[in-house]
Amino acid sequence: MRGNVDVEMNEVTVVSVLPAVADLSALDLGGWIHEFVERNQFDGSVHVCNALVDMYAKCREIGKAKLVFEEMMEKDTGSWNAKIDGYGVNGCAKEVLEVFVVMLREGFGPNEITMTSVLSACNHCGMVEEGRRCFKAMERFGIVPQIEHYGCMIDLLGRAESLDEAENLIRAMPYDANDPE
Repeated sequence: MRGNVDVEMNEVTVVSVLPAVADLSALDLGGWIHEFVERNQFDGSVHVCNALVDMYAKCREIGKAKLVFEEMMEKDTGSWNAKIDGYGVNGCAKEVLEVFVVMLREGFGPNEITMTSVLSACNHCGMVEEGRRCFKAMERFGIVPQIEHYGCMIDLLGRAESLDEAENLIRAMPYDANDPE
């Protein structure tokens, strides 16, 4: 693709443009970029494929996101995060947990982003026990819960009318509950 300034699109350009495509739900443009990626053999790049998975998922094309993920030659934690978050934004909490288990089985460790997506999915689907287990597992994974993780858990517990437990968690967290950070 050439613009007025005669600049060739490369992998960095693709990775930079796809989030905007996703935000606009511009699936036709995203499909065109995917074809461009394949024609130019950028589909071996983990970062490009992660961006494609994310774009398709946010455009509500979870089947295409899954296909791109499955065809990836190489994956990293970001790849798994894109797939997990993709299922989450599409309201597929059961699949979020299934993919999370497969991720662990495949030897990929979660990070803070993974756990935010998993806890958010549990929260939005009212999966209280699963949320509790995942929150507790963070310590085992060496992840210190951040304010976002506490927020997901407190919201989950509040929605489940476990108000005493939510209040105890608020008191126990190492953050000021009113601090916007």
